[in-house]
Amino acid sequence: MKGSSVISMIFLIISLLCYNIEGHSQSPSVSASAISELIATQTPESIELSFKSLSEDVRYHVIEKRQSNKLAFIKIGHLLPSDTNEKLYYNDADIDNGATYHYRIKTISNDDQITISDTVSYTLTTLLAEKENVYKYIYREDDNISMRLIINHDTMMEGGFYDNAGQLIQKVTQETVSQGLNEFSFDISTFDAGNYLLIIKVGKENIIERITVES
Repeated sequence: MKGSSVISMIFLIISLLCYNIEGHSQSPSVSASAISELIATQTPESIELSFKSLSEDVRYHVIEKRQSNKLAFIKIGHLLPSDTNEKLYYNDADIDNGATYHYRIKTISNDDQITISDTVSYTLTTLLAEKENVYKYIYREDDNISMRLIINHDTMMEGGFYDNAGQLIQKVTQETVSQGLNEFSFDISTFDAGNYLLIIKVGKENIIERITVES
């Protein structure tokens, strides 16, 4: 019985080792080389992240954030790659004085490979200005996308419609939006059937809306 127990234990150890090796080989490798120059700075209303991509094979970047008292990173937004390899910027306005935040960039390639950047941290030690507030209401009427914005101060608006490959299909005219209610309408009658993203930056706020065009 004693010899049988020893043999059983040996087989158990071998099985666990094989399981760990197999599990490790199937785990996706994570590279930190897809992002460079990741920096966090403070603006009067937000923490601004800036970075550059080291790869041209990028579908989009996911911005992730973790507070010091939390264990897990959460998604707070995403950015499309720059056609001219310029720096990309993302502003996080959901912040509080005295808190420490940790950020990282998850990059999704065109063949669905995922890479994760190193983490950058920032502690808010100075008082924030009044946060920018943008309220949106987007609705569709036939071949027109209508949008109503309510904002608490004058600022700039720019952006456009993008296809699934991240290509700009139609640019939204860059213009100033005034404090209060602003209304806009965008014609999508020339769009082919498919899914699109309407991505608009209003001041420091990023508005992202999925649009489906049926044949």
